[in-house]
Amino acid sequence: DLPACNEDSLVADLAKFKRAPFRRNDPGVTMDCPPWWRVFLDGYGGQGSLGGESMEGATGSYLFACCATGSCDSKLYASHEQFPVALHQFLCRVEADHFKCHVIYVDTHSVNLSVEAEEVCALFKVVIVPVSAGTPQEMSFAESMVRVIRGMSTAMMLNAPHLKPTDWALCDKYSVYLHDFMPVATRNYSCPWYLRTGRAVPWDVLCIHVMGAPGVYSPMGDPVHKRAALSEEANFMGIQWPAALMRRRTDDKVLSVSRKKIRIYEGAYTCPLDQRAAYDGSLPGMQ
Repeated sequence: DLPACNEDSLVADLAKFKRAPFRRNDPGVTMDCPPWWRVFLDGYGGQGSLGGESMEGATGSYLFACCATGSCDSKLYASHEQFPVALHQFLCRVEADHFKCHVIYVDTHSVNLSVEAEEVCALFKVVIVPVSAGTPQEMSFAESMVRVIRGMSTAMMLNAPHLKPTDWALCDKYSVYLHDFMPVATRNYSCPWYLRTGRAVPWDVLCIHVMGAPGVYSPMGDPVHKRAALSEEANFMGIQWPAALMRRRTDDKVLSVSRKKIRIYEGAYTCPLDQRAAYDGSLPGMQ
């Protein structure tokens, strides 16, 4: 079809101006670059919108989303002044994976365009591109990724009522980890891991378990005596590769434990889905 003729009419535009629709981008267009080449950045949280402060004072998270593969990375923050540090950590992670980031699309928040952020991007030869002011539709990819991660994290919290409200940060981090291995409909049902690495998913080494599931871990050092227990009770709190995060029952401290030194008890989660299970704090699981 031929394009419509644009008639110059100032009065009509002042009185009857209509915004053009923002149509969904073709996945074939967004996937025409290597992994992490173009990244969309969106921050969420703050002002207690995520349930208050989480571990170590985290109040929000920056989500970096790759438009080519659907991969994402999350960096927690306690204040927006930490954005340059989070940006530096993300770019270091990308280069550690043997990739290169060239463009980062951000909104017009002042911290995203600060001198410190520009200096970090200059070190890695990255360009910060701000989207149009007052047009979040141009950040739809990052906005959709935030909605997906937040939905997964909320489901984890509701599925494990024994978790604390401040555990949302750990749930967000674990959701980002799991999203890497889930099929994406707009990517021909391939997962971000496969699109980014070209390899089959190594399911036997991923250590995927139910968030908050009870279990035990082997502590450092030998038992105090020959009759002492060889392991301690804890709850599974996600993955900080290559280790697992376990919350010790005795003092609620989250520890980084080798995946070879944990046992997770998930038998309670095999009950029918139409029944509600009540957790009473006992091992090996729920009753």
